[in-house]
Amino acid sequence: MKTNTFFISDASYCSLTKIAVIASLCPIRNIQKTLTLKNIDSVNKAETLAVLLSIKLAIKYKIKNAVFIYDNNSVDRLLIENIFQSSFDCIQLLWVKRDLIKSVDKLARDTFRELVFPVERTEKSLKNSIVNIFKQYDDNLKIKAAMKIANKKEYKVLETFLNNRYRLESLHEVKLKNTGLMKFVYQTLSDEKKKKFYSYLEKVVPKVKTTKQFKQYQKYEVLYTYIENIKEKVFLYNPFKNVKNTASIS
Repeated sequence: MKTNTFFISDASYCSLTKIAVIASLCPIRNIQKTLTLKNIDSVNKAETLAVLLSIKLAIKYKIKNAVFIYDNNSVDRLLIENIFQSSFDCIQLLWVKRDLIKSVDKLARDTFRELVFPVERTEKSLKNSIVNIFKQYDDNLKIKAAMKIANKKEYKVLETFLNNRYRLESLHEVKLKNTGLMKFVYQTLSDEKKKKFYSYLEKVVPKVKTTKQFKQYQKYEVLYTYIENIKEKVFLYNPFKNVKNTASIS
């Protein structure tokens, strides 16, 4: 006797937009599929289509003994079993409570939120866009902006680099308790300027050489925090004023 293969299906639906996301999951065969559908009349139709998606996947992968699990009791179990009976050696539709199919329910809901309600990601997307825009501006302008939130030692380090009036061999060491601001500047500079800045920092702030995390990629949330601090510090001062922005938001 062959073992049954279980497919779990679910759907997320918006009555306002008539958009549905249907999802199918077969854990034992590592099969996972989501589809976005438009002009869907009701949640019941979406749930039925989710079951049909699972059946379609089972046929595609030539599975002959299948149990299709769902959580909406409007699905016409007997009708669907009769229609697809010839495609399987054994087919069974099984209704269960939603709590028992949390994995596929989450899959459908997450995809639904991402595609139908992108506004829920607006805050994060906006922060990422602001960081991307900041990175596209002139390097000297970014350094000047960072100088607005620097302490005296940090300010001096940045000012010396910005003025470009130094020789690496004659630089004096500056002891910084924290290299966070320097890392922020380093991460936002263009590749060419970044190399020059790091060579400079190695001489003037030797601590960066021993800090393994200095060159590691900083999360956008961290970079955004520095940009927000700059904005709060300068109030009405706009470091981007009169700068032509050719950056595209991604």
